[in-house]
Amino acid sequence: MELSDIQEPLDELPLVYRHRVLYGEVDKMNVAYGSHYLTWFERARNEYLRLCGVPYTRIEEKGLILPVTESRVWHVNPVHYDDVIDLRAAVIECTKVVATFLVAIDLGGRRVAAGYTRHACLNSERRPTRLPGWLRDKIVRRLDIGV
Repeated sequence: MELSDIQEPLDELPLVYRHRVLYGEVDKMNVAYGSHYLTWFERARNEYLRLCGVPYTRIEEKGLILPVTESRVWHVNPVHYDDVIDLRAAVIECTKVVATFLVAIDLGGRRVAAGYTRHACLNSERRPTRLPGWLRDKIVRRLDIGV
């Protein structure tokens, strides 16, 4: 998957989280350190699940976990200390055992980063299992983006 492949759905993602960049998230050059983007992706993903009516705690209560199996971040423009970024997210792929979350990070209407995280569905014994229908229905039907 390349950034050009996902440009259209990126613009349709709902705002799920707004974050002010902390001093501890930037380096000596006052640019957000790269690893923080994946943390921001996680925040966006969790808020999207809440928006869909299935906070991640409920997924775990049902004996499931959704570990990240693949991630990709495209850094488009820098982010600095005290910038307020908008995180947008939605599910763009949902197979029987995998869900892919697309995330866009914007600053003042300008795209600063985009990417995705792909998640397997595991049961309480940490074995691959199907994404249950109740979960698929909630996360896919929320916004019919790309699915």
